[in-house]
This record gives sequence, structure tokens and C-alpha cells, in this order.
Amino acid sequence: MRLPPELRLKVYEYHLILPTHKLCVCRVGKQGGAFWFKRDGTTVNGPSFNRVTSLLCVSQIVCEEAMPIYYRFHEFDLSHDWSPSTLYDFLASIGPERRKHVREISFKYQIKNAPAAFHLLASAENLTKLHIRLTGGSLTGQVWGKRSILKAHGLKHLLKIRGLETLELEFDHSLPDSILAEDREFESMLQVLKQPKATKAEKQAVKKDKAVRTVFGKANVITRSEQKMLESQQT
Repeated sequence: MRLPPELRLKVYEYHLILPTHKLCVCRVGKQGGAFWFKRDGTTVNGPSFNRVTSLLCVSQIVCEEAMPIYYRFHEFDLSHDWSPSTLYDFLASIGPERRKHVREISFKYQIKNAPAAFHLLASAENLTKLHIRLTGGSLTGQVWGKRSILKAHGLKHLLKIRGLETLELEFDHSLPDSILAEDREFESMLQVLKQPKATKAEKQAVKKDKAVRTVFGKANVITRSEQKMLESQQT
């Protein structure tokens, strides 16, 4: 730890970052594993995953300094795993501190735990890229032949995400024709994810509006006397 902080960060970057690769994660937990995947889609015999991440186990100080680099500069590809809850398991296992550094994630749209998974995904406050893969196998439990993809389980939670720079959708040929016919409309719906995040003032305004509706019911308009009551409570 005798090196100055700026040099230590350079060492961490050299050891942890593989700029031409993404990290493919399969199964989270005791039977989990990870391997390197070239961004062009070809597999590669890269360095051992455990050897790369062993740096994070050197000491608490090293982990605190290097961990943000590891999560910030890797794309975590969860789209090749068959498990129905990989996205949720991954986001839950890394915890809120690591989640806020994640920037790029690829995943299958899974029915199981979709609302909970997308809720955790929204807490990744620096997220800039999503690659979403939709396949017939990954949507087990959803009768796509009778239901629109625009009403997919958990979709309303996914639509709460904001601030993306890149959004990629991949529709597998195993999906029914009725679903494939909605691809453009579905992609258009998800463009809201690329809208800017709400400012602090906007968030406060939303909280204030919720507080008003909590006190006075669902009415969007309150009387002057009710407004004065609110103002007197705030002073």
C-alpha cells in the first residue's frame, strides 16, 4: 500500500479489465461459474476467473478500491444461463454497494422473479447498457400464443428504469409469430428507459404529490384550505 492511490488504481485496472471481453455468468451460488466471452460472440480461453477476482480478496482496503473498477468496466452477460432466476440471483448476491457500480448487463427476459429482478436492476444507478434476450424457452409459464408481449409479467417494473445510453433487444426465432410481430412496438415502448433520470427536485415533487394524495385521497386538485394546512405542517 506504499504506492500512491493513482498508481494503485492503474494496477487494479491492468489486472481486472479485459476491454475486448465480457463476463458470462452461469448459475449464481455454490454451483455457479463464470467465463470470458469475446464481445464479438466467440468464446476464448481467457485468464481464470478466480485468478482475476483474487485481487479483491487481498485486503479490505484493496477490495474497496478495486471493486468499483471490476463492476464498472465489465459487461455481465447472464443471457446464456438456463436458470429461470439468474438475473435476480446475480443482482441480489452482489448487494447494493456493488450494484451501483454495474454499467452493462445482458440477460434473458425470465418470468420467474421478474418484478423483483427489475426492481433490483433499477437500483443500479449507473446502468448505461442493457441487452435483453427474449426466447421461447426463457418465457416458460407465459402462454405467449394467447398473451401479448406488451403485457409481459414484470414489464411495468422494467419500464421504471431511466438513464440508459444503449438498449439492445434480441428476439429468438423460437418465439411465436404473434410475438415476433410486436417486436417494433415492444422496442418503441422500451425507449422510455433511455430518458434522463429524474432530478432531485423532480423526485421531491413526486414525493410531495404522493403525500398530498395520501392525506386527501386520490384527487389531483386540493382546496386552498387544504394547501394552507400542508404549508403549516411543513413550517
